[in-house]
Amino acid sequence: MKKTFNKIASFAVATAMVFGVNVVAANAANAANASDNMTRQKISEASDHVIQFDLPTALANGETITITFPNGANQFTGTAATGSAGWAAGPGANQVTYTSTGDAADTTYNVTVTGLINPDTAGNQVIAIAADNGDTGEITVPIIADDQIQVTARVNQVLFFDVRDGITGTATNNTVGFGDLDSTNVRYATDDATGTTTEAASSELEAGTNAQGGYIIDVTGETLVAMDGSGNDIDGLFTPTAAPAAGTEAFGLKAAKTQASTGTDQGTVTGDYDGTFHLPDSGVTDTLASNPGPSSNEIYDITYVANIDAFTPAGNYTTALTYTMTATF
Repeated sequence: MKKTFNKIASFAVATAMVFGVNVVAANAANAANASDNMTRQKISEASDHVIQFDLPTALANGETITITFPNGANQFTGTAATGSAGWAAGPGANQVTYTSTGDAADTTYNVTVTGLINPDTAGNQVIAIAADNGDTGEITVPIIADDQIQVTARVNQVLFFDVRDGITGTATNNTVGFGDLDSTNVRYATDDATGTTTEAASSELEAGTNAQGGYIIDVTGETLVAMDGSGNDIDGLFTPTAAPAAGTEAFGLKAAKTQASTGTDQGTVTGDYDGTFHLPDSGVTDTLASNPGPSSNEIYDITYVANIDAFTPAGNYTTALTYTMTATF
C-alpha cells in the first residue's frame, strides 16, 4: 500500500512538472513590432534609444519587463537611464525595467533610454527583451564606423554699389550742376547741370550685399573751389543745417533713402546728412549711410545745395565728391 501510494505521488509530481512546463511554453510568446530608433549608430558615440514593442501576453500587477543591452568588451558601455513613465534604470547598469500595474495582452510599450555609449567596434548588436509573463524578444541594431555624411556648400560674396546722376538711374555722365548762382536765391543741383530753385535730388546711390556685417557708404570731398586758382572758394556747410539762407555762401548735400531693402536689416542715413545739409571737412571721410546686415539693393537720393553772397567773385567753381562702399563679410 505504501509502495503504491509512493508510485502514485511520484507520477503526480512528474505529471505536474510536465504539464507545468507545457503551460509556460504555451503562454510564452515573442514580442512583436519591436524597434530601437537610435539617435546615433557610430562607434563610440553617445546615443539615445527610443524602444517600442508589443507583448502578446497580458502582464499581471507587479510583473516586470527588463530590457538588457549587451555590455562588456566592444559593446554598449555606461549606465542606462530612462525618463519614460513606468520605467526605471536597473537592476544592472545596462538594463532598464518596467513594472506593470496590470496590462492587457497586445499592449504597446515605449521607453527612451539614455546614458549609453555605442560599442567601439562596428557590427550588429542584439538588445534583449524579457518579461515575467514569459514573453521575450530581440532587437538587432547596427553599429557602424560612421553614420554621417558631411555636406558642404558655398555662397559667393555678393555686393552691388552704383553711383550715378539722375534719379531714374539712366544718366551716365555722373555730373550734376547748379547753373548760375545768385545771391537772392537758394539753388539746388540738377542732373542736366542747369540747376533749380526748387529743392530736388539729382544723383543717387544704390547698394546691397549679403555680407553679414552689412555695409557703410562714405563720402569725401571739398567745397566748391574756384577754378581760376584764386582760392576764393564757396564756404562749405560744415555745421549741418536744415535750410541754408539765401545771400550767404554755402555748399552741402543731404541724403534720403527712397528704396528700402527687402531683407530684415534696413539701411539708414547718418544723422548729419539725414534731413540736413552738410559737407565733410577737406580730407575727412564721413559716413553717409549704413546697413548693419545683409540686404537687397537700397537706393539713396542725394540733394545738393549752394548759395552765394553779393561779394562772391565771378567765375567757375567745381568739386568732386567721392562715394565709397565698404562691406563687412
